[in-house]
Amino acid sequence: MSDGPALLTTFLLTTGTCVVVKPALLGALRLTNRFVCGGLLIACALLTFPEYALSSTINQPDRHPPRIAYAYSDAVAWIVAVLDRLTAALLRGVENLVRAIPAPGLALAAEVVSVVVFLI
Repeated sequence: MSDGPALLTTFLLTTGTCVVVKPALLGALRLTNRFVCGGLLIACALLTFPEYALSSTINQPDRHPPRIAYAYSDAVAWIVAVLDRLTAALLRGVENLVRAIPAPGLALAAEVVSVVVFLI
């Protein structure tokens, strides 16, 4: 019976942690999504800078930039847009998964694991 206070303490800590960690995890996922999207925009700007420099240097009344410069810029923008959508969908899916797990159910699962550990 000496494990009773330890189990109660573990249960209270686990439940409290689940109640605190779940909202914090959701906030961290949202913040990660913002950073990833911002990073992709910066990458797009850096990757299209050579095309911009070439176009602005060559773009004279009698000269025009090669079409490949515009095709390169379009390809970079398309790749970044696809990556942006994929990462946003992935992070949204993880966020929905975290939301779907109820905090009491998470606490109960953690408590079952801790009881098994104490019994072993």
